[in-house]
Order: sequence, then structure tokens, then C-alpha cells
Amino acid sequence: MNRATVCDCVGLFLATCLFNGSRSRIEPDSNNRTSQSVQLSSHEFESVASVRELSDGRVLVLDRGARKLLVWDRGTIRQLGRDGDGPGEYRYPYTLFAVGRDSTVLVDARTRRWSLLTNDAWSPLPERFSYAQAKIRQRWAGIDRSGRALMVLGSRVLAKGDREIDTTDPVLTDTVLAIVASPARKVDTVARLSSFKTGRKRVRVVGEPVEFSVPGLLATHDQAVLFQDGVMAIVFWSPYRVELRSASGKLMGRTAPDDRPTPVTPQTKRALAAAFKSKPDGSPFFTPDDFPGWPRVLPPFLPGSMATGPNGHLYVTRIAAQHDAQVVVDVFDRTPTRIAQISIPVRSRLVGVGQSGLYVAETDNVGAEHLGLVRFAK
Repeated sequence: MNRATVCDCVGLFLATCLFNGSRSRIEPDSNNRTSQSVQLSSHEFESVASVRELSDGRVLVLDRGARKLLVWDRGTIRQLGRDGDGPGEYRYPYTLFAVGRDSTVLVDARTRRWSLLTNDAWSPLPERFSYAQAKIRQRWAGIDRSGRALMVLGSRVLAKGDREIDTTDPVLTDTVLAIVASPARKVDTVARLSSFKTGRKRVRVVGEPVEFSVPGLLATHDQAVLFQDGVMAIVFWSPYRVELRSASGKLMGRTAPDDRPTPVTPQTKRALAAAFKSKPDGSPFFTPDDFPGWPRVLPPFLPGSMATGPNGHLYVTRIAAQHDAQVVVDVFDRTPTRIAQISIPVRSRLVGVGQSGLYVAETDNVGAEHLGLVRFAK
């Protein structure tokens, strides 16, 4: 299991775990929606990373665990493309970005190549995407129709100078940058962000022959996403707030939801440690002291918690410390105002947004994922 997969698993647990501690406050209003998902297929996925709804109702599904791109068509599943380096082929499909009504960019993390799909057919990549494709390396956070691409990555200063270098994980660095590469052959830093940095801790467990490198379970950082029309959303973790900026960089608006933080108690730490890894007899493999950097309160979200919708709304998956173990997704409009909170089922992750609802990957009792749809309230 690689680092990205471990982080995905940690995020899934944190978003769905049961705590017996205090409940994070969700302000009740007429826009609070709770729905059950409708399972779209009995197909078992390994780790769904992205979902893209097409105008005719078909759905592109990127299964990062299986390294496959599939299309769901009214209950049936078939694969698009295959393993390889030629047209319509990929090595490690990483994510999907909508760049038009039925145009989608597939990003390959292994080859660093972008491929364009029109509906479900492969198309030549337009020239406007070529420069950003050459510059983007990791932490993709959006591509707009004009060819501008956003990445969010960590940076640090070398000991013998002030040169900043890229790193693979923003939560391991002092500075997080939001950088845009444009068709005008420019790369600009558009925002300097912050992180709750925990690093990793070397731990030796009694009876085990090797040391383990243990991550901070609640490490997070400010995040940014790019809409198709070039608008950028920046979501800050402390305090929790949202900013929207136009393609020119002008501030469109900001908001700070008034949610009371949930303390991280010893009970919370024990629950997180136990769920992260268990022994065959069910006892915890690690103790809370084995993990670096516990914060005083739960951060509002973890990395990878942002999604954009075709309606121009922003969706933020919250860390839920709730006795009912449901995951809450905040919905922000373009003002930005939090206009709704949608609860999705336990043991599920938001993987895409369509015209009629939220696509979720639900994990069953044996660890397989199934694709579901939580419909918007009418």
C-alpha cells in the first residue's frame, strides 16, 4: 500500500468513525439534508478516486486502486482504454477533470501525461493544455476550459539558501503554495497557504522485527480548487473559512461558518489509533503516543476533501465527530454562502458531483467499494 492509499484510508476512517465524545455542532436549518444513497451497480471497485457525469447520464469512474478507467451506463460497467503508453492508454490514472460539457482530462501520475476524452472517446489534446501539462507534477487541484491548471504543493527552504523546492506532501512542509500554470506560458504563485504539520514518527512495536513510520492522523492543510470557468476556491482550515477568486485573481467574496470546534480528547485519540491498525485479536496495534502531533481540536477537513459541481457550487467534506457516524458535506454557492449541509452514509466518500446528486464510494464489510448516488433534495 503506497502513501497515497494510506492517506485515503485514514481520511475515510476519520470521516466515518464513531466517537462517544462531544458532537460537533451542525447548525440546524431548512437546508440541512439527510439522504440515503442509491447503489448504481453491484460492481466492486478497489479505490474510486474520481467520478465524472456526462450529459447523457453515463458516468466515467476512475478506480485508482485497480488502475482502470471505466464507464457506467445504466447499470453496466465497461473499461475505457488499457495499460500502456500509446493513445487511449495509461499507466497510473490518477484523477479526472471536467473541462467542458462532455470533455474530460485524464491525468496519468506515472507518465505525467494528460489525455482528453470527448464523451467516452479519446481525442487529441488541444494545444492550450500543453504548457500546463509540462509544468504540473503533483497535487493537481483543477483545470479550467482555457487550459489554466492549478496545483497545491508543499515547499521548504534549503539550509544553504532560500530556494524553495517541491515536496510530495504539503502536510510535511512549512509552506503550502497554490500555483497556476497558464497557456500564456506563465507559472504564478497565486496563494500562500498553511498546514497543520505533524511529520512522521518512527515507532517500534513490541514483538515486531521492524520499525514503522507512523503519520499524524489529523494532519491537514489549506486547500484550493479550480472551477471550469476559472474561478478558484480557497478553503482554510484554521479558522475554517472559504474564499472565492475570479480568474483574474480578484476577491469575489469570503465566508466563515460559525461552527464550534470539537476537542480532541484522550478517548478520541484511542479510537483513532485503534481504527488505524489492529492486531489479529482486534486489539490496537499502536497507542495514541505512537502518533505525532495531535491537535487540540478536530480540524474541519482533511486533504482531498474538496469537490466542485456542474452547478458552480463548492462541496467540502467535513470530519464528523458524530454519534450517528454520518459524514456531512458543506455546500457553498458563489457568494460564497453555505447554503446546505448534506449527510452521506457511513463508510462512504464523496467522489464526484452530478446534476442530480453526489456520487459516493461506499465501503462494504469486506473492504470493497460500490458506487452510489445521494440525490439532491427537491
